[in-house]
Amino acid sequence: MEKDNNPTSGGSRVNVSITSITVPSNLPIKPNVEAINPMATEDHPPQLRTTLTNTTEDPVIVGDIRNAHFENTFSESGKYVLVPENSGYGNAEPGCWRITGGVGQAATYQESEIPSNSRSTRLLNLFAHGESESCLPTGTYQFKTLIDISTSTAQSTQNTSWGFTIQIKHV
Repeated sequence: MEKDNNPTSGGSRVNVSITSITVPSNLPIKPNVEAINPMATEDHPPQLRTTLTNTTEDPVIVGDIRNAHFENTFSESGKYVLVPENSGYGNAEPGCWRITGGVGQAATYQESEIPSNSRSTRLLNLFAHGESESCLPTGTYQFKTLIDISTSTAQSTQNTSWGFTIQIKHV
């Protein structure tokens, strides 16, 4: 359930906070997300970092690692998208951080091994997406993704989801 508190608020002076993280308790990895650069500036949009920590003594295989880290993933409302930090800002206007065009999606499934007691991280830029009366609409937005996990000792792949909710407020 996403709530847009003020869809007509203008400008990009916003602060992003993580209000909740939803993770199944029985995973061999511990997913997490944190706001690394929570303020939008003229130089960069708000930035989040996702981390997948292998908490076991065995290597873990994560299927579609880009998806597990929310790369190019839209909020459930479609108003926000997370884009890998190294992929640039696309057609977003600096300072506004709203993408009005398409966002590329990976065409291949990519597995990645996370060694025992290690982690995989990604830095993601948060962009508003689509037409809006403001650059970065305030409100509460949810992100959810599917994740496939297997270990060398598991007989099958574990399919589950994890997600988080962000709050965007004007400062």
